[in-house]
Amino acid sequence: MTNPTITQKPDSAVCADEKNSINSKDREQAVTAFADLLQQLDYRPEDLPEQQLWELILSFEHEPFFTFKGLEFRYSIRGNEMFIDRKEKSITRSTIRMAAEKALEIRHRGEMVSGPKKLGTFGASYLYPIFQSFGLISRK
Repeated sequence: MTNPTITQKPDSAVCADEKNSINSKDREQAVTAFADLLQQLDYRPEDLPEQQLWELILSFEHEPFFTFKGLEFRYSIRGNEMFIDRKEKSITRSTIRMAAEKALEIRHRGEMVSGPKKLGTFGASYLYPIFQSFGLISRK
């Protein structure tokens, strides 16, 4: 298998390798649908569509992301844990849910999630750019 090449800078998790279980066009449509759903739910944290979030996370497994500081990383999923290639510890599904709820809580109040520290959870440096890609966190 060839190494995927990055086609865009940190705002994108798209790569040239189309041999993934879900192609980039399908992932893009899933992200758009998820972002639209969040908007319809007025970003209320209590209405977080957790299963759709987890499915998105699964569909972007092994894709390149970039931290707030520009460091590239990828993740893999084993059970209900996310393993970042730059770390030894995993981020649990419940931690991901809590961070997503926190991001929605901040957005629902009309505020910006200005950086990873605002999420207040372990692994926030990695979850922040993933959440940006999924529309949980605004890029503005």
